[in-house]
Amino acid sequence: MMLSVETENSLGQMATSTGENLKMTSWTEKEPLTWPSGNVYTGSFSKSVKNGNGVYTWANGNKYEGTFSEDVMHGNGTFFWVETGNKYEGTFEKSQMSGKGKYTCKTGDVYEGDYINGVRHGQGKYVWANGDKYVGEFSDD
Repeated sequence: MMLSVETENSLGQMATSTGENLKMTSWTEKEPLTWPSGNVYTGSFSKSVKNGNGVYTWANGNKYEGTFSEDVMHGNGTFFWVETGNKYEGTFEKSQMSGKGKYTCKTGDVYEGDYINGVRHGQGKYVWANGDKYVGEFSDD
């Protein structure tokens, strides 16, 4: 099924849309919705936006698996960056890493701790691939 979309931002949010699909009040089938940009969404859809659990894959291969609320990543989820091989598992607020999370780098470095507005902020632990580690406070890092 092709969803017709006039504009779409980098997070896959629809600014304006057209087509039959917008007349739906609920979408829970597993059939993927594909945007003209090549981005694909499979999951719950209600009130013309992504709501509930789903998987959103960008045309560049980046992928988010988790909860959506009012068309944005919000709640528990996992984001994969295909180019870097990095992964974030944790909570999102308005499409940003926020709350508790774990960021794993392809290099083997791992950060576990608090995030606010997409950055490490608060208590956390950073372990480098060589075994060195820092445990303590992070501020807008």
